[in-house]
Amino acid sequence: SHILREMEDFCTNVGIIERGELQYIGTVKEIMERARGGVALQIKVGDRVMAAVDLVRALPGVHEAEVMDGFIRTLIDPDRVDAGQIAHKLVQEEYHLIALQEEQVSLETAFMRLTKGMVQ
Repeated sequence: SHILREMEDFCTNVGIIERGELQYIGTVKEIMERARGGVALQIKVGDRVMAAVDLVRALPGVHEAEVMDGFIRTLIDPDRVDAGQIAHKLVQEEYHLIALQEEQVSLETAFMRLTKGMVQ
């Protein structure tokens, strides 16, 4: 099916076919975790966004940090750092923390990330 929103609600296992070849197969949760690339957080600060990116990047356990759609998107190792530690550091350094949430990935987003949107 191409109706990914319904598949996410009703299926337990999915396969992703790209250009006629099966690329990924697994549970919906596994596919979405693979597309997420680990634990991803979305952080929004009120000012000094690029300086906040540098601060977050420097924390142990942060794999990457980049600005996407007005948020700082970070990939973290949850065994080394958590959202609370990141929030504490930003507030301690006097950033105006507006939002911090774990990124939610839909099956449609996962499909687009894993195939790079290149389907026939």
